[in-house]
Amino acid sequence: MERQYEHIAVIPCRAGSKRFPGKNRAMFDGVELWRRTVHTALRGGVDRVIVNTDDEKIINKIIYEDNFEYYERPEHLRDGKSYRIDDVLVEMVKTLKLENDIIHLIQCTSPFIRHFDIEDAIEMLDCQDDFDSVQ
Repeated sequence: MERQYEHIAVIPCRAGSKRFPGKNRAMFDGVELWRRTVHTALRGGVDRVIVNTDDEKIINKIIYEDNFEYYERPEHLRDGKSYRIDDVLVEMVKTLKLENDIIHLIQCTSPFIRHFDIEDAIEMLDCQDDFDSVQ
């Protein structure tokens, strides 16, 4: 049976960390955290990866080097204080009309998530009609 939805990995990468400026671009095992997370998601079997960011350096790398998808975070969701991550996701899902898809939130700051963790989540969500989320 063919699925009627896509599994979409959303990787939030806000530029404005106060304690660790540019943390999503920090190197981990020789690769920037955001790029490592994209590759992990792709290896995990998602259908699409969207980097949700306001970081111009990441956007430029995506456009000129990697050709991944990105969604430029709106101004009102950039300060890191007046909203929650679910506000960021809801705004993006509505704007891109992704309401019928399954969203996998994968944080750059959790670099120990493995591709088979994502594969397991996809399998659980595809096989269990009564699951709303998997963590």
